[in-house]
Amino acid sequence: MKTLNSIKKGAHKVFDLHTDVVTSDHLSTQAKRAHIQKANQDGHKLVLAFFQNTKISLAKMQQAIKRFDGVASSNILSMENVLFEDGVSPQEIAKLPFAIYGLCWNYCNKYASGCLSRGGLTQEGKALIDCLCATDALGVTKVLDLAHCNQQSFFEIVDYAAGKEYAKLICTHTCMQSVNKHPRNLSDEQINLLLGLGARVGLTFVTDFLGCEMDTPLQEGGVVGSHALDKIVEHIDYYCEHFGSESLCIGTDFFGSVRIPKRVDTYDKFDSLSDALNKRGYKQGVIEGIFYQNFASYLP
Repeated sequence: MKTLNSIKKGAHKVFDLHTDVVTSDHLSTQAKRAHIQKANQDGHKLVLAFFQNTKISLAKMQQAIKRFDGVASSNILSMENVLFEDGVSPQEIAKLPFAIYGLCWNYCNKYASGCLSRGGLTQEGKALIDCLCATDALGVTKVLDLAHCNQQSFFEIVDYAAGKEYAKLICTHTCMQSVNKHPRNLSDEQINLLLGLGARVGLTFVTDFLGCEMDTPLQEGGVVGSHALDKIVEHIDYYCEHFGSESLCIGTDFFGSVRIPKRVDTYDKFDSLSDALNKRGYKQGVIEGIFYQNFASYLP
């Protein structure tokens, strides 16, 4: 039988639920396209997040998307923080080629409130959800991403969307509150609620959410970055023990946070994580599910 150790190094496919490469301030458009193409050539698929922290016109958003013609079609587009200039309707927003929409970021906007602010789902947010949860001409429904919501917005969005026939939910990049208390992490109650609605949860590698330092050794003389790697495994262990492995995915937050451990800061380095999971007794099929197939099977 083929074992995990017999797989060629760097051969693990990753379906990344959240990378900010397209809105990175540190890369040219050409470099961004090259990064995406290289990832696809290596067998990976990416959810390309278009993050907004200032209001944008519909035309400028369409131009931003067009810059990635030819590479976007092999991946999935998402919008992180729906933030448009006044006058852009929910119907126009829903017609954009994003498959996943995160209504808010860490702070509040006209639709909902993020984890560092107060407030909940607004009437404008409900109107937007109405449009996003209606199927298009091809029968495709948009997915609502709850990653940055505060608890009030989270529960109100879930409650409102659960009444929609075509609602689909996800939390693309987070960690486990029971392992590390942080406003960006999900509680067991939140995870159970999502799983009851058939959602997926993406584990992120941001050290603040994991609850570790960047690349300090676990002990004197240890391997640099081993503590961070162990914390990732701890979050995976907790999730799998309490909720099973079938709904757990990966949402790295590459290019969105500088606080990504060097042991896992590129897709080529996922070998170190798979090796650590293998040593913990995870079977190849479970690891491949978490890295790739669990999200691939969620898509229509």
